[in-house]
Amino acid sequence: MTLARSRQVRSEISAELYGEFRGLLSDEAIRGCVRDAMTDLRGSINREALPEMAVRLARVRLAALAESRAPAGRRLTRPMNRGRKRTGVTRD
Repeated sequence: MTLARSRQVRSEISAELYGEFRGLLSDEAIRGCVRDAMTDLRGSINREALPEMAVRLARVRLAALAESRAPAGRRLTRPMNRGRKRTGVTRD
């Protein structure tokens, strides 16, 4: 995956996850989590699977982060995957 394609994929994943986590986490936290997920997965999985796996990993990490920041005794009731739109991230 080229550097330009990697940036495009990160941007598309971030856009998808903003819709799910905006209001719960900062845009910076979302972008950072996406970047870290892609970095952690790069080299350990097939590059064609990287976009799909990165969005899944980032979503799980963001949900855990949002849950950890919720007020004590309150669980998040917002379903993280309900109604989400696919960004059309494609494989190279």
